[in-house]
Amino acid sequence: MASVPNAGREIHVLVNNNGASDITITLPTASPYVPVNGDHTTVPVGGYAEINAVSDGTKIYLRAL
Repeated sequence: MASVPNAGREIHVLVNNNGASDITITLPTASPYVPVNGDHTTVPVGGYAEINAVSDGTKIYLRAL
């Protein structure tokens, strides 16, 4: 994101791995990003992942499932 969204703004990203091997998505950890459940997630072949970004106006909290 080019800038921190307004407070209360949420962004959801869905990832579908239709490749031949698992993929690892690394989440940013430098300010203004705050990963709340780890700094990466792995998406298995044929699987899905969801990345949520929630802003408080100064920081962006990231959660990957």
